[in-house]
Amino acid sequence: MDEARVREHAEGHARAIADGDLRRASSDLTEEAKKSAPAVMAEMPRPITGARVSDVVVSGENAVATIVYSGDDKVITVE
Repeated sequence: MDEARVREHAEGHARAIADGDLRRASSDLTEEAKKSAPAVMAEMPRPITGARVSDVVVSGENAVATIVYSGDDKVITVE
């Protein structure tokens, strides 16, 4: 798995969340992640004013992207 491609994809996901395009963003999630998404979304800043990929870790066929979402009231980090 190519780290640059994973980062690019994660940046697209972050933009989708920041833009409020939850349909597009949810298409990136595993079934497990979809189950926990409502709890994660409840913790998101309102409105989201920034989203950036802070880290990408690739291990074989698996990858974890860390995305930092910020708003007027708080900052949250999501893997």
